[in-house]
Amino acid sequence: MTKFIKGEKLSQRQSKTTEEYDERDVLLTDIRARIDDYEQVGAEKRQAAKRKTEGIQNSGLVMRQLAMDELASSSSDLPNKKKSKRPAPTVNINALVETIQTAIDEKKQREKRVETLQSSAWNSIVNKPLVKLRSSKRTSA
Repeated sequence: MTKFIKGEKLSQRQSKTTEEYDERDVLLTDIRARIDDYEQVGAEKRQAAKRKTEGIQNSGLVMRQLAMDELASSSSDLPNKKKSKRPAPTVNINALVETIQTAIDEKKQREKRVETLQSSAWNSIVNKPLVKLRSSKRTSA
């Protein structure tokens, strides 16, 4: 490949014009272009990975600094704040059970309505009289 590259550069210097290429030269040029593209893409990927790791490291430093600043500011605030004790929240079990039961009853009513609508639609389809084709032929003849 290096022999081809050197020969290509020498040929370009001597002629200073475009030359006709045979199939071998075209294939070698294509291979060289692909190798160059691969190297360029690899370099871009490495740079992107490097920027990503630097970004992660910088964000870690920023988070660490913010945490330290927060600790420093909280230590300068009023120390020994007492937490006020509140009574535990009470849960009204009866109201909860009643709400659940109401939801169950409403669901049963909806299902019952859907079932009656479906059965009435089915009955209207089944009980519809069929049109007799023979009787229509007699009237038209």
